[in-house]
Parts: sequence; C-alpha cells; structure tokens
Amino acid sequence: MKRILHPFTSALRELFRRWGTLLTLLVLYLAMIGSMYQFIATREATVWQLFLSVLFALAAPVLFLIIQTMAARYNQGSQGAWSLFGGSLRDFWKLLMISATVDCGLPARAFTLTVARRSRSVGSETS
Repeated sequence: MKRILHPFTSALRELFRRWGTLLTLLVLYLAMIGSMYQFIATREATVWQLFLSVLFALAAPVLFLIIQTMAARYNQGSQGAWSLFGGSLRDFWKLLMISATVDCGLPARAFTLTVARRSRSVGSETS
C-alpha cells in the first residue's frame, strides 16, 4: 500500500512546496469555472454578449487542456510557475489533438459505415 500511495504523497508535497505553480493552477481553474458559468448564465443577449458567449464556450476547454498539461508536467523538474505555464500554453494543442482523435473517431467511423451502406443499397437498386 505504501508503494501505491508514495507517488501521490510526494507529488502533493512537491505541489505545496511550489506555491507559485499551485496559485497558477488555482487561477486557471477559477477562470475555467467562471467562463463556464458566464456561458450558461447568459439568457437573452445582445450581439456583443453572444460574441462573448462564444469566446467563453471556446475558452473553457482550452483552459481545461492547459490545466491538464500543467498537471502532467509540474513534477518533471524544478521549473518555475511561469515557465511551466508558458510550456503548457505552447504544448496544450498536443493534448487537444489526442483527445480530438479519440472523441471524433467513433462518430467518423459510424458516418463512414452509414455512407458505405447507403451506397451499396443504392448500387443494388440500380442493378
């Protein structure tokens, strides 16, 4: 059991030792929650508010991916909070591409199968 819990406790200890990184993660998390709230809370809106809603809808997943990238990288050395944040801004798109292929793979396959079935049925009707 100690072997299982040791990596978690050491990572948590390291996170609290590097309070700048913890503060950066907290600010990003609050920004993500705030953008989701603003997206949901807007009811009747002007054109400007609709534009902001679209920006908030796009900002929430981007902030989530940046937080995930920072969480994966913070234990890989003694980087400062700003260099970790900058590296996460630079590399979050890699996580986006991995998750997009996983998320879009099944619907794309289903669409391909549907088109293939329809083309076979159309071909058999004309024969």
